Amino acid sequence: MSRSLLARCGLALAAAALAVGGLATPAQAFAQASFHTLSTGNRGVDVRAVQYLLQARNISVTADGIFGSSTAAAVRSFQASAGLSQDGVVGAQTWGALVLTVREGSTGPAVRAVQVQLNKKRRLGLAVDGIFGFGTAAAVRSFQTHAGITADGVVGPTTWRNLIWHYAYPSLAGMCDQDPDGNGTANWGTGSTIGQLEAAVAAYGTGNGPVPLGDVSFEHGGDIPGHASHELGVDVDVWPARTDSAQCTAGRITWQSSTYDRAATRALVQAVRATAPGHVVLVYFNDPTLISEGLTTSYANHDNICISGTADRALKALSHRRAPGPRRSRGRLRDRLRDRLGDRLGDRLGDQPSTADRAGARRPPPAPGRAAAASSGPGTRASSPSPG
Repeated sequence: MSRSLLARCGLALAAAALAVGGLATPAQAFAQASFHTLSTGNRGVDVRAVQYLLQARNISVTADGIFGSSTAAAVRSFQASAGLSQDGVVGAQTWGALVLTVREGSTGPAVRAVQVQLNKKRRLGLAVDGIFGFGTAAAVRSFQTHAGITADGVVGPTTWRNLIWHYAYPSLAGMCDQDPDGNGTANWGTGSTIGQLEAAVAAYGTGNGPVPLGDVSFEHGGDIPGHASHELGVDVDVWPARTDSAQCTAGRITWQSSTYDRAATRALVQAVRATAPGHVVLVYFNDPTLISEGLTTSYANHDNICISGTADRALKALSHRRAPGPRRSRGRLRDRLRDRLGDRLGDRLGDQPSTADRAGARRPPPAPGRAAAASSGPGTRASSPSPG
């Protein structure tokens, strides 16, 4: 597809990256590194790290990677003990108070948190045994070199921030990796994006064959060929299901194709939405039936499915989209987020009038084509920023 059109978005969950992880990847200074905000409904390796760190603080919680009510209660308990606002949301202040410095010779849940992070974000196979031995120390130093920070093997606040920020890579269980734009293994996303993708695919199952995964993002984000978004680790493309279950071996289809399986695609969209309750803002996909059912939203050139980012990351992505008429495109996307989230986006939408208000008329209907989805998904909330 021409870059004059919006990016391809199969069934998408957000994710971003610049290169395939591995110990040989050149060092990168992550100037943009920050702690991803987590709240009820998120999943994945960053949630699991929070749970291990809570255990290290002698707070009872299961490290299952699911931010449910028990994890929220455990976070509030920790926040109370740390003198923080007790909102149950893990933001920058809560992360900063929660992380513990660990080094070779350390043991316990905080070390497990480091090990699961390194495994998912550097594609390693460390034993998650809570023992900071030689192998873990070597992996930490390698990551520090990769991140452009002091390679001393000690996991302190700076290493934690870079490690939590770094994008994760999916296991691809129940999926097949498709590469329509020649971006290689551009399957990296925030820890929550990838955790929620994996959980949705597991819930959907493989009765209709594997789920074709298109691009997510490069390892450290940034512009990605063939896409107008996919820069912040929160956009994921997946392809619709086929009646012959050959979506991984035959050509890509759209909702208009004779082999399109609407029932299976509907089940996939429902699984995505159910996996991260409260975190899916929009799912772009132009099947008029699924649109009428309230499952997807029409957007030009989205005849495949696209789920896009967290609420505030989705808004940040508006400034990165490289579509023709960028101001108009950003305004339309902002209007769609406003329609879905209303006041929950608060100042993130700003005081600017909607595109329709500026134009003095109703905005035109979107052109027929590909479907997309925007998720308030991994890493941030749709509500105003938390002091946590």
